[in-house]
Amino acid sequence: MSNMSEPIWGFRGATYVQVGILCFVIGALFGMTT
Repeated sequence: MSNMSEPIWGFRGATYVQVGILCFVIGALFGMTT
C-alpha cells in the first residue's frame, strides 16, 4: 500500500477504497458518540 500515488488498479478501485474507509471512519465516530 506504499504506491498510493500510482493507482495500479485504476482510479475506480482507489475511489471505492477511499469511500469504504470514509464510511468506516464515520461509522466508528457515530458508534463512539452514541
